[in-house]
Amino acid sequence: MLRDLLRLVEAADGPITLAELGRQLGVDAAVLDGMLQHWVRKGRLVTDGGAAMSCGGGCMGGGCGSCAGVAGCPFVARLPVTYRLNLDE
Repeated sequence: MLRDLLRLVEAADGPITLAELGRQLGVDAAVLDGMLQHWVRKGRLVTDGGAAMSCGGGCMGGGCGSCAGVAGCPFVARLPVTYRLNLDE
């Protein structure tokens, strides 16, 4: 199953999300996350994303005054973590 996961990431046209991998393999996200972390630790995969995108710099640029900051801002979108091959290896 670990090799199947690696082959799917290799065959992807770009970074691929945990949700997409789970759909293709029919594996629960919690189990799949552990499998992905195995390949990250081995250096075969790297993670991208998971960053916050603000509504125009308000929270990211010091606060717009309408909330407590990035963690509590309703206008901040969290991007999904994606996985891709480690091309440096």
